Amino acid sequence: MHSAENEKSTSQSWTVWPLIALGILVSVLFCLNALQVERQALPLALTEPENRLLNTPNGSVTNFAHNASGYALPGNPRCTTVVIPSYIGHFGALTRFMASLSKYVQGAEHTCIMIVVGNEVEHREFATSLGHRFPSLRIEVRNIEELACEVWRHCTFSSRDYLSRSGKFNYQSYKKITGVLYAKNRARDFPESHNGEWFVVLDSEGVALRPFSFEQWTQEFARDRRIFYSKGLSMLRMGAGMPEKMGEILPAPGYFLEYCQWIFEGRVLDDFVEFFSTSGFSDWNWKGDLFVEVLYYRFLYNRNIQNNYGYTFVDIPRAFMEVNNLDDGLVHKVFKKGFRHGCFLEHFCKYFLRSGDPDISTWAKNFVDRYSLRVLRPFSHPAVFKFFETVSSVQIAISDDCSGL
Repeated sequence: MHSAENEKSTSQSWTVWPLIALGILVSVLFCLNALQVERQALPLALTEPENRLLNTPNGSVTNFAHNASGYALPGNPRCTTVVIPSYIGHFGALTRFMASLSKYVQGAEHTCIMIVVGNEVEHREFATSLGHRFPSLRIEVRNIEELACEVWRHCTFSSRDYLSRSGKFNYQSYKKITGVLYAKNRARDFPESHNGEWFVVLDSEGVALRPFSFEQWTQEFARDRRIFYSKGLSMLRMGAGMPEKMGEILPAPGYFLEYCQWIFEGRVLDDFVEFFSTSGFSDWNWKGDLFVEVLYYRFLYNRNIQNNYGYTFVDIPRAFMEVNNLDDGLVHKVFKKGFRHGCFLEHFCKYFLRSGDPDISTWAKNFVDRYSLRVLRPFSHPAVFKFFETVSSVQIAISDDCSGL
């Protein structure tokens, strides 16, 4: 009896152990595969179009010195900082953007490009990849978790926690304002090498279309001091990008996220940060979609006269009509969708240019040229791409899909 039971037990053991061994093997293989996937994501391989851009000769340009972390070394000429938030999922788009900048940016020695990423892993990979690929650009890569400690004294800041708690738009805004304030503090400490008057902010999904200069951008902006918005919008769009309480504190005439050339002024930033620190919003830890550009321009709008900033605010649809001598009723009829949704420029590119109507293209060119608009959002359509190619005022396209440009 016992012998039979022992034989049965032995038989069951021989049946179970292979299953256990197989389970262990599957687990090991799964872990190894996960590590391999992670390693494959980190080298940041480029697509063929991006490689073609990288191989485009950009003439005789100085190669700037960088240290192992991707920081531009001292001794380079005085520069204006351009802050660009990014993450590993946008590396291909960012690389294409940097390749186009290396081809078209004039006076690269006077431009410091600060890429703000989310953690040390991204920082290491971006710094290694971008520093080697674009020696003609002054690129530095910064980790937001370190910048948060230096700028805000948020020394336990975690990108993962902030992103899960506040969402991607707040997180991107946090990267932007923290990068700008870090650059401002650095310019204060090293005025001989960094411009502390003006700071440019751009999204990473862009492409430069023709030769231009960031230095010229800031000079034009300092001269004209124009902020664009769309008036007569639904309250939903007017409040977009604003926490409810802040929307009440900083009322606005319309939507301020229409035009994508975002330039911050040093002296205004001082007042901007002080205002938020005394309004209970200094930790930037808010619920809902926050766009720091909207906050900044609303602050400008409400403090412009009081603080003698000297800005003018341009109602885009109204200016569009005036430039082209168009009847108000006609414009509201033809561009009804743009007025209803509150993104006049966006809907203009997305819908109206696609029609191929020569009048619409002429009106658009007149408006863009009159105000020297430098950055617009294209949409994937041949008529839209043709417009961007023929209007010399537009120098950068910001979009998830710039592959046709």
